[in-house]
Amino acid sequence: MRAHRQSPQADGPRGSAGRAAGARRGVAGGIEADCRRRGFALVELLIVVLMAALMVAIVLPVLAGAGREGRKTACADNLNLAYRGLRQYADAYGGAFPTRGFGANSERFDLIGWRLNREVASAGSNSRNLFLAVRLRFVAPAALVCPNTADEPAARGAAGTEYYDFNVGSGDQYRCRLSYGYHLQFGDRGPGTRGYPLTKDSHPAMAVLADRTPCVTYSGSPYGAGTQADACGIPAGLSADQANSLNHEQRGQNVASVSGRVEWVTAPTAGVDGDNIYTVWSGSDRRGGVIALDSMPRGPDDSFLVP
Repeated sequence: MRAHRQSPQADGPRGSAGRAAGARRGVAGGIEADCRRRGFALVELLIVVLMAALMVAIVLPVLAGAGREGRKTACADNLNLAYRGLRQYADAYGGAFPTRGFGANSERFDLIGWRLNREVASAGSNSRNLFLAVRLRFVAPAALVCPNTADEPAARGAAGTEYYDFNVGSGDQYRCRLSYGYHLQFGDRGPGTRGYPLTKDSHPAMAVLADRTPCVTYSGSPYGAGTQADACGIPAGLSADQANSLNHEQRGQNVASVSGRVEWVTAPTAGVDGDNIYTVWSGSDRRGGVIALDSMPRGPDDSFLVP
């Protein structure tokens, strides 16, 4: 006897409901699996983003530090070139580092470019002393620019006119063209209280050039065709022996000494017996000292680097 085969339609409502429920379970399972996959993908994406951010946080300071170190080294190279030029000048001019004269009328040192086209005594301008080596081509203007600053090289002249100081301009036209301080080269006709210009025979540890002092600041205050300092003194919140050059974010400064050595120091007390190269002695205090616009070195071993 042949068994009766029930047709698919014979399942009735219950069979249809079962199939529908199974289909729903299949769809739900697929959605759940898809959600799990998408959840894993989102977590993985977040991990990748976090790892990238971590790498950036690690690498950027390293790159910035490497760039800073490179510019510090380039600054030292420039100082070395400038010192060599000054030494060649001294060899050619009786052993004296560049000076425009004895400064009998010198009352301040901070004027730059005030009589740009005139050959006058160095009264009021130590930068004019240094520019003498630039004008006579012992020192290239670019050698007096620190790569870690926005300073620009000076010109030796323009339109057939010879310059006798750095062409910094004034007011809105002011541009810093000298990144380094130079030992104050004023002096009497004999040793005295008005200064002690450097020679090749000065103490080997005497500073000749260094990154610009933080104790004398400029922003273009007009003085004739040039400019004068806006402020002179130890920076607020710092002691004299903590006042490092702004050229390197006050981390330290490169210093070139009479011996020809150029070195990086983390404090301005880099002169003879710990002398502060940016101030003059205050009594027996060499590491601190004082500074004013009429300051002069107090002895042959007192380094005093100003613009």
